[in-house]
Amino acid sequence: MKTGGRAATTAAPSPTRNLTRRASLNAVASGLDYGARALVELVVSPLVVSGLGAATYGAWRVLWQWSSYVWGASGRSAQALQYAIAHRQWTATDAEKRQLVGAAALVWLLFLPLLLVAGVLGVWLVPHLMEVPDSQVTPLRVAAAILTVDAAAMTLLTLPRSALVGENLGYARMGISTALVVVGGLLMIGSVRLGLGLPGLALATFANTLLTGVVFWSITRRRLAWFGLARPSRTLARWFLGLSAWFLGWKLVLELMIASDVLVLALFVPLATVAAFALTKWVCDAMAQVLSMVVQATIPGIGGYLGSGARDKAAVLRGEVMALVWVLGTGMSVTIMLWNHAFVRLWVGDHLYAGDTVTLLLVVLAFQLALIRTDTFVIDVALKPRIKVVAGVVAAVVSIGLAALAAGPLGGGAVGLCLGLVAGRAVLGVTAPVAVGRFLGIPLSRQVASLARPALATALLLLAAREVAPQVPSLGWLTLVPVVGATALAATGVSLLLGLNGPQRRRLVGRVRAVVGKRVSR
Repeated sequence: MKTGGRAATTAAPSPTRNLTRRASLNAVASGLDYGARALVELVVSPLVVSGLGAATYGAWRVLWQWSSYVWGASGRSAQALQYAIAHRQWTATDAEKRQLVGAAALVWLLFLPLLLVAGVLGVWLVPHLMEVPDSQVTPLRVAAAILTVDAAAMTLLTLPRSALVGENLGYARMGISTALVVVGGLLMIGSVRLGLGLPGLALATFANTLLTGVVFWSITRRRLAWFGLARPSRTLARWFLGLSAWFLGWKLVLELMIASDVLVLALFVPLATVAAFALTKWVCDAMAQVLSMVVQATIPGIGGYLGSGARDKAAVLRGEVMALVWVLGTGMSVTIMLWNHAFVRLWVGDHLYAGDTVTLLLVVLAFQLALIRTDTFVIDVALKPRIKVVAGVVAAVVSIGLAALAAGPLGGGAVGLCLGLVAGRAVLGVTAPVAVGRFLGIPLSRQVASLARPALATALLLLAAREVAPQVPSLGWLTLVPVVGATALAATGVSLLLGLNGPQRRRLVGRVRAVVGKRVSR
C-alpha cells in the first residue's frame, strides 16, 4: 500500500516482554468488561421484567436479537479496520493508517442503505413475528426504529475503538469501558422506572452507544496521534470493501454455528427440555467467551509479526496461545463437568439440569469452538478471511443438518444434537489449522504430532470427571464458589503437567512470570 504522507511508521516492539504485557493488559480489560456485562445483566434483567412484565420483556429480547442481525448488515468495516491495522501496525505510515480509517468510513456509507432497508423491513415485520396486543404494536415499532438507528451509528462510532485495539492498545480503555457498561444498565433501569416501555429501553441503548462513541474517540485521539480520516485510493477502497464483505460473511456463519442449537432442538423436543438445555449450557458458553477474550488479547501481536514479515515469530506466538487455550480450557472443562449440576440446582432448580452426558458434550462443543476461533482469529490478522468463510459455510450447513437429523429422526434429542454439532464443526476444526499452517510455515505432520499428548490428557481428565460427577455433593453458594475456584486451579495445574511437554511448560510459565513480575515491579 503506497501512499503519500510522511514516512513515519510505528516501530515493532521487539522485546517479548512488551507484547506479553500488552496481551495481559488487554485480557484484563476484556475480562473487566465481560464481568461488568454479566453483573449488569444479572441485576437489570429482573428489574426490567418486573417493570415491563414477562411478555413485554420477551418482546424486548426478540428485538435485541433482531437488532444484532441488522447491525451485521453494516458491512463489518469496524472489525475489518481492527485487523487491517493489527496486520500493518508496525509497517504502515501514519498517512496510510488514516486512509484505512477513511476506507472503513466509506464502506460504512456504502452499506448504510442495505442496513436501513433491513431495518425498515424489521420495523414492519417484527409485530407480526410475535403475539402482542394491538396497544403494543406502535411502541414495538418505535423501539425497532430506534434500534435500527442505533445499529447504523454503532459501526461508525466503533471505528476509534477498532483502531485502538488494532494498535494493541485495547487496555487503554480499562475501567472506562467497564464504567460505560454500568452506565448503560443504569439508563435502562431509569427508562423502566419512568414508564417509557420498549421505546425507552431502545433510547437508553442508543444513548449509551453515543456516549461510548464519544468517550472512545477522546481516548483514541489521546493515545494515537495519527488517528483521523484520509481519503483512500480507489485500489485501497476496493480492497477494503472486499475484506469487509468477507467479515460480514463470517458474522453470518458464526451466528448459524453458535445460535442455531436451541432453535433446532425446539423443533423436536418439548420447550421444557429446550429450557433445561439452554440453562445447562450457560456456563459452557461463558467458558467459550472467556477463552475467546484470552485469544483476542494476543492477536494484535501476532498480526504485527505477520505484517512485518516475521513469520517464524508469529508461529511461535501462535503455538504459545494454543497451549494457553488448551491448558485453561481443560481446567475449565473439568471444573464445569464436576460442578455444573450443583450450579444449575442452586440457580434455577434440579429439574432444569439436562444431565451429565449433555454437560460433557456441551463442554466439548465449547472447547472445540475456542480452539477453532483461535486459528480463525489468526486468519483474520493475516487478512485472509475468505478461507474461513468458505469452510465456515460448509461447517455450518453440515452442523445444522447433522444436528437436526440426530436430534429428530434418529431420536437423539439433546445428546444427538450435540454429537451432530461436534461432527459438523470438525470441518472448520480441520480446515482452519491447515490454512494457518500454510501461511505460517508449520507442516501438518508437526501440528498433528503436537496434538497427541494434550488431546489424550484432556480426554482422560474429562472422562474421569464424568465418572466422578454423579457423586459430587450438593453445596450452598458460600461453599460452592471457593470449591469451584480450588477445583479450577487444581485441574489447570494437572492439565499443565500432563498435557504439555517440558519446553512448552517452561515457555508458558515464563510468559506468566513476565506478567506477574511486571505487576509486582509496578
